[in-house]
Amino acid sequence: MATLPHLKPVHGIKNKALYANLTLVRPPETKGAAERKAAAATEAQAQARLKNVVERTNGVLDRLELRQSSLAAEIKRLTKQKNATAARIERIEDKALTLMHEAGLTQVAGIRCNFRAQQAAAALEVTDETKIPAEYLRQPKTPPPEPDKVAIKKALAEDDEIDPAAWGCRLTSRTSLIRK
Repeated sequence: MATLPHLKPVHGIKNKALYANLTLVRPPETKGAAERKAAAATEAQAQARLKNVVERTNGVLDRLELRQSSLAAEIKRLTKQKNATAARIERIEDKALTLMHEAGLTQVAGIRCNFRAQQAAAALEVTDETKIPAEYLRQPKTPPPEPDKVAIKKALAEDDEIDPAAWGCRLTSRTSLIRK
């Protein structure tokens, strides 16, 4: 049986003579041509895999962005519903307290629960801040000074002799993903 030394036998071929004839038909490749062919195939496979990764990533990002916007709309809807429910609770409690007050009752027993009107602690409502004595005014803490990043970046762009490290800073940039 005549086979070329660089070709391995294919599993599953039962007729050894047929395999020998098939292998003799193939022209032998030079070592450099085989390496170039393998490298080209590997590069083509890598490009195809990268294209698949880009497409899958884009699909995932599209779905996540859609979900994010639908969740934002759902949050808005639920917040509106929550506020309406809180307002309704307040109206119903006010109505119950009004009915109890009109009846001169501070406590009412029901079948499964009891209502009791209880005076809350007094809350202070300020109507005119200018009339409050100075010793009863609080001064909020002044925030500490912070670097003006826009001015520093402009100064660094205008003067090449300024060393950012000497000023305790550095210019950084972030790479972002642009999808089209």
